[in-house]
Parts: sequence; structure tokens; C-alpha cells
Amino acid sequence: MKKRIVLVCALVLCIGISVLSTVAFFTAEDTARNVITAGSLDIDVIEECKNEDGELTAYPEEPIQVLPGAKVSKIVSVKNNDSEAYVRIRLDVTVKDADGNALDADGAILTVCSNEMWQVNEDNDGWLYYNGTVKSDEITLPVIDGVEFSPDMGDEFQGATAEINVTAQAVQAANNGDNVFLAQGWPEEK
Repeated sequence: MKKRIVLVCALVLCIGISVLSTVAFFTAEDTARNVITAGSLDIDVIEECKNEDGELTAYPEEPIQVLPGAKVSKIVSVKNNDSEAYVRIRLDVTVKDADGNALDADGAILTVCSNEMWQVNEDNDGWLYYNGTVKSDEITLPVIDGVEFSPDMGDEFQGATAEINVTAQAVQAANNGDNVFLAQGWPEEK
């Protein structure tokens, strides 16, 4: 009798295991792939001048010879190639005498701007800020239209070279303040 009970129990256990192994559970699986791409910024400084016929041309690579009292056409703008941006520019004028020594050109060389879109911020940090956004493929109004050399320049300027270095920076306009003066994220000074 004991053998029968053990045999029945073993049989019931085998049937129970086989029944449980055939029960299926309903399951489902899915995968979603979300790609988020950050925007980008890309700007170009555009340097042009007006030729003798008054037509805009690329600013020449070779130095321009000038005398005291001269006015040179130099038109500097910024082109935005990417996302809408705020833009700022710094103009650094360096003058070296014929021997390569630095000269103080304060008041002797002036950059000229004929529009009010470029403004200094209240901190007067040395940058000129374009008071508006610059959309993709848009070009700012010129930050300068020309360079004037004082008629009072002395003999120390004979054979001197003057360089106007233009540094332009841009930050995103989207979600970045209501105007260029409130924008955050400007690159650090080098």
C-alpha cells in the first residue's frame, strides 16, 4: 500500500509539473529610441570695402598705404550660418612703428560706425553688442564702415603699421534672455 501511495504521489507530482510548464503568461516588450540633437552656432566675420567705383569687394589681404588724414573703407559685419543668435564684436587696434615697437595710437586712428544697432553694454566691457537677434543666413548691419587716420599724426607714424583685429562671438538666442544684454553663456576671455 505504501508503494501505491508513493507511486500515486509521484504521478500527481509529475502531472502537476507538466501542467505548470505548459501554462503561458502573456507578456509584451517594446523599445523606443528618442534622438535629441543639440543646436549649433556658426558665424563668419565679413570684411569688405568699397572700391573706386563704390562697389563692395572683399577687403584686401595686402596692407593699404595711408597718409595722415586718410579715410579707408573697411566694412565689418557678421554672418550667422546656423541657429538664431545674439552677437558681439570686439575691435582691437594695434599700431607698431617701422621697427616693430608698439605706438600709442589713441585718437590717431578711429573706427567709424554709421548705425545704432551696435551698442556698448552698461559695464563697458570692451565689446559692441548687436541689439537684436541674428537669424540663420542673416548678416548684421556693419559694426564699422571705415577707419580714419588723424591729420595730426606725427612723424613717429612714418612706416608704421596699424592692425584692426576683429573678434566676434555668438550665443544662442532661444531660451537665453529677452535681449543681447541679458544673454548668458558668452565665451570666456582668452
